[in-house]
Amino acid sequence: MIPPPWGDRPISFLRDVQPVFDKHCLDCHSGLKPAQGLDFSGGLTSLDDGVPDYGYNRAYATLMTEGLIASSPARAQDASITPPLAYGSHRSRVIQAIADENHRDAVSLNAEEKLRLVMWIDANAPYHDRFVNKRAESEAYDLASDRLLHQSLLDIHARRCGACHQPEEVTRLDWIDIHQADQSQFLTAPLAQAVGGRQRCSPVVYVDKDDADYRAVLDLVSQAVRETWSRPRRDVQSLRPRGH
Repeated sequence: MIPPPWGDRPISFLRDVQPVFDKHCLDCHSGLKPAQGLDFSGGLTSLDDGVPDYGYNRAYATLMTEGLIASSPARAQDASITPPLAYGSHRSRVIQAIADENHRDAVSLNAEEKLRLVMWIDANAPYHDRFVNKRAESEAYDLASDRLLHQSLLDIHARRCGACHQPEEVTRLDWIDIHQADQSQFLTAPLAQAVGGRQRCSPVVYVDKDDADYRAVLDLVSQAVRETWSRPRRDVQSLRPRGH
């Protein structure tokens, strides 16, 4: 039997699978208008985003709600017999897409990355690597549900981005990068390329990083990221070093 790439740990989508999407898919499948409407970015989502259960991320929600994974609905099934080969990686659209004419030249997964995707799907595509801790010492911080944070960002975006965008469409908490706060999409897209931004806006919104609103957004996001790691919810815990 081939050992799983994640070793002896339970599978975590956020830790073990999302990096494959980060590396190969985000040039096309992220941002305001992701290709085919499929967003595979790794930002955290909440129940408010229409995700069936609290604690997922954007890519996982896309895979499940768009039917890209052929996982077994065993938890909701009756006692009927499942036919052979009804589920699994060989029936999953995301695996088929890697080799289709739209992707075969643009997406080149190595053997280990393919193994990650296939074994994760064949394990019935879990997201969390642990059960809910109902006796946690402190309540976890859910960045994706922080309404005060959302409103504070919305107020700034209404002032700075409203000429071109509906403020709501660019005030997405799942665009926050919990690894590098300053790489959050609503900070890099409007920032001038000369100072490290992606400069997706014309005219440029933030000419430099000394812009007062840029600093305000960065401060808000940085504080939220610190809270995310100091009081991690279930999926974020999987990203912490073992034994932490």
